[in-house]
Amino acid sequence: MTELDRRPTRFASRLAVVVAVAATLAVCAAAGSALAGLLAVAGALGATWAVERLDGETNVERAGGSVVLVASVLCFAVGVLRSAGSGSGLAVPLGAGAVLAAALGARVEMERESVEPAESALGHSALVVGIGVFAAAAFHLNLAGASLSVAVAVVSGVHTVGTLAQFVSLQLLALVVALLLPRALSTLDEWLPGDATTEGFGFLERVGLDPGDVPRTYWAILALQLLFLATGSAVFDRFLDLLSVLGTAVRLLLGSGVLHLPLAGFAAAAGGVLLAELFRRGLLAWGGNYPPKTLGYAAGGGVAVVVVSLALAVPRVAAAAQTAFGGRPWVELGAATVVLLAVLVTLVATLLVGRFVVTTAWLPFSPVLPVHGVGFAAAGGLLFVGTVAVAEADAHPLVVVAGVAASVFVWDAGDYATRLGRELGREAETRRAELVHLTGSALVGAVGLVVTTLVLYGVGPASVPGGEQTAVVALFAALAALGVLVWLLVTDDERTA
Repeated sequence: MTELDRRPTRFASRLAVVVAVAATLAVCAAAGSALAGLLAVAGALGATWAVERLDGETNVERAGGSVVLVASVLCFAVGVLRSAGSGSGLAVPLGAGAVLAAALGARVEMERESVEPAESALGHSALVVGIGVFAAAAFHLNLAGASLSVAVAVVSGVHTVGTLAQFVSLQLLALVVALLLPRALSTLDEWLPGDATTEGFGFLERVGLDPGDVPRTYWAILALQLLFLATGSAVFDRFLDLLSVLGTAVRLLLGSGVLHLPLAGFAAAAGGVLLAELFRRGLLAWGGNYPPKTLGYAAGGGVAVVVVSLALAVPRVAAAAQTAFGGRPWVELGAATVVLLAVLVTLVATLLVGRFVVTTAWLPFSPVLPVHGVGFAAAGGLLFVGTVAVAEADAHPLVVVAGVAASVFVWDAGDYATRLGRELGREAETRRAELVHLTGSALVGAVGLVVTTLVLYGVGPASVPGGEQTAVVALFAALAALGVLVWLLVTDDERTA
């Protein structure tokens, strides 16, 4: 028997989301941030769709959800940042947060397990973007060429210091090869089938050493040589002079690099094998038990890196981005590095804020939040606070009243849809009952709006934004209507209980 889907019923929950979207856009427009509000609301709706897709069964669904989630987060962030300079900048994040809470409440089970795929997608995408930031910075700063130049400078410097430096460097290379070679050979044994490594390079295993196998006496002698090298190599040069022709031959042999080059090649090969193994193990640890699932979650970060890199190749896009981010870091770190770093910071901040909200931020409000339908309750509260913010910013009084009424309607419609879904199931035919209930709620809100409008006409013309005092009067009138509506809803619930 199929388990009953106890999510909120479709009609009332969708209507709550529509009202939240319309009210948020109206409030943001009244605050002078219409475009910012539109971007933030689009990001909230896209994030809701992405969260639902990320909980799917196929990797295609997870990859699509990850891409849409990253794009939605960036869209939401751009909207919030655009509104930051306005006088009522709180209206956009609060309103868009209300839309996000209502949409999540309508489509997703509001439980910790439901948002874990979204957290995984943000985390894996942020890691991929972080790798993109490092790669972009390395390319712009030419780290590979700089590293090669440093290595060449060190080698040439060692050979120009003197014969003792060449002798000590030869010992260090031999010691590095002896320590790395056994580990590199055992790694190759794991990579290659059969005993290919043992058959082909078995003689090299006898060269290997463990750090504990090196005598302490040799460590003391090596330390003494380093001390001589730091204070001066005149003693070693005089010793070679005493050897006459043999000393000259030793100088030529050490200075030619014939002994250093093979050891350096073995050391580089062994180090490369061990680094490749370290990278392989890191990939396995990152991929987990099911790597395709992890790759699906990380698809958003990969697409973001590719899109940013291609977009910045267009001169107009690059010029616009340079204007937004400033010239100095652009020149020092490169265009792609700066933009990808901004994307990385946005994703990490979203992940941390989301985890904080889910695990900690709601705890102070837990006594007043309902057990079920918490998303709609949060949406109503956020929309109400956003409306209060625009009232303080001298918005049109009717927008304030409509915003307060919409916040109550969103909460009531979502709560009713949640209760019906818990009792009858999401797919039950409940549209007629929902229409009756929601029509009553809308009529009560409309009555409150009419009463508030009449009060405003007594204070000043409602058709003209009459200043902060008029908006405050409208807010108090809307609160009175809010109290009447809540009382009617509570008494209605008691009669139907």
